[in-house]
Amino acid sequence: MDFSVGVNWIFLPAGLRLLLTLVLAEDAAIGISLTSILISFNSNFENDWITGIGAGVLSGLAPYVTYRLVTNNSELMTNLSNINHKSLLKCIVFFAFMSPLLHQIWFVSRGYTDDFLSSFSVMILGDLLGSFFIIYVAKYIIYIHRLYVLKKPL
Repeated sequence: MDFSVGVNWIFLPAGLRLLLTLVLAEDAAIGISLTSILISFNSNFENDWITGIGAGVLSGLAPYVTYRLVTNNSELMTNLSNINHKSLLKCIVFFAFMSPLLHQIWFVSRGYTDDFLSSFSVMILGDLLGSFFIIYVAKYIIYIHRLYVLKKPL
């Protein structure tokens, strides 16, 4: 469901990036960046290493910046032990703006995007939808696990 290079109407990997970074912090950010660089070389940017490296680094940096800003500027603890729907929603929405902003600035500077506003808007929507889906599926799985396996209500 591509809109343009690196921009999708629904982008499930965005949710996975955020989820992993919320759980594993720096380790996830580094792993996401390295993996995204490798993926970039085998897909959209196989002939443009600089753009691929930049896009990969931003893929790990955006969820990590979100994690740090949300935990540093709220009562949310870094181990997420006190996470609730409001703080989770804040993370998703902030990430869905941060990642497209960083990526689209990079893509415009590298000549991959002609229309910043359209690509930015679609990427926000794609990251929002993908993040909501992945995060809330994970939240539901945790709920079911706690309820039926651990026999503890959430």
